Amino acid sequence: MPHWILSTRAHSIGGPVAPVKSWTQTGLASLADLCRSCSRRSKGATSFSRLTVFEVNQADGISHLGFWLDNLEIGNAVPIGIVWPGDCVIPIFVDYILEGREAIKSGQLLATFLNANFTGAVTVSFASHSLGARLVLQTIAGLAGSFHVRRVLLMAGAIDDDCLTGEYGALLTRLTRYRYSLRREMLSSPSLSRRQSTSGNH
Repeated sequence: MPHWILSTRAHSIGGPVAPVKSWTQTGLASLADLCRSCSRRSKGATSFSRLTVFEVNQADGISHLGFWLDNLEIGNAVPIGIVWPGDCVIPIFVDYILEGREAIKSGQLLATFLNANFTGAVTVSFASHSLGARLVLQTIAGLAGSFHVRRVLLMAGAIDDDCLTGEYGALLTRLTRYRYSLRREMLSSPSLSRRQSTSGNH
């Protein structure tokens, strides 16, 4: 079974955000093939799980996501990976602080893409690491009201620990279940330095 990937990358290494494209581990794939695969596997009750990666190029991201996708135990849900331009063109850490903008843009594009193509999904679930948390929350913020967000897992999110009561507080009414794990990031960015080590379930 192919590993389905959605990409918001313009280039394979670094570069800006671009319109969403569908991929498999062997290359570009048609949206029609992805939709047919979802329909066959889920028997009309389509559910999606998503993983995001940071600081890797597209080839490595697809490869790493393939391991996760092969080992997920999610019943008839259709696992789809997401790659976005969160890697540095120049390997210096300061680029990390600026990548939040790319995460937001990617989330907006993904929400638009899902609204246009996957309104038949019964539920959607998301899992992310680091700046992928902002991408996931921005995606959920832009989803049509017809989407039912079943579960959200944010691992070591590079986002303020009050994001679910502040910046993205409106999303709580849409979440049936979420789990978070946040840690203090040793960065000079004022928006990140307030983060405390915390975790919990809801």
